[in-house]
Amino acid sequence: VRVAVDSQLAVDALAKAASAAGVTVGILVDLDLGAKRTGVQTVEQSLELAQHVDQTNGVRLDGLFYYPGHVRDQFEQKFKPLAATLNQAIELWRAHGLAATIVSGGSTPSQYWTHLLPMTTEIRPGNGIYFDRNALSIGYCTQHDCAAKIITTVVSNTVPGKVVLDAGSKTLTSDLLLCATGRG
Repeated sequence: VRVAVDSQLAVDALAKAASAAGVTVGILVDLDLGAKRTGVQTVEQSLELAQHVDQTNGVRLDGLFYYPGHVRDQFEQKFKPLAATLNQAIELWRAHGLAATIVSGGSTPSQYWTHLLPMTTEIRPGNGIYFDRNALSIGYCTQHDCAAKIITTVVSNTVPGKVVLDAGSKTLTSDLLLCATGRG
């Protein structure tokens, strides 16, 4: 098991549970590159958290985690500062005897541009195999590219006015349409 974290509280809770179970949990330090979704805010904070992970029993420092979902166009230009920040974090860790063996990042809009972040060892393309209204609204795909249909079943209707489906959040997204929220 590997988990992305952005706080010592999360590391400590995972370490306590892992130690109680007699296992070790891999940790990726989440570094915010501008999406303002999750992650420590500076490369120095990433080092502090990485050092905490490295010194904590029950967890293992595996690397860095990032999310570039705020970049939706002009990838060649906009990924340059992201690459610089990732490289800065990797070098700072190295200077303090730590390694980011895994550098995990991605989003649906950036999935075909990850080569511009060559330190990346693992990509996470989000809902890229299905696409959704967000991807359609920013011109990342056509309506034809979106999943044509999703088959699901009502598994409960005992509460008046509500039904429960056997579909999860990636199937029936809880994400807001970014252009409707003023963020897109």
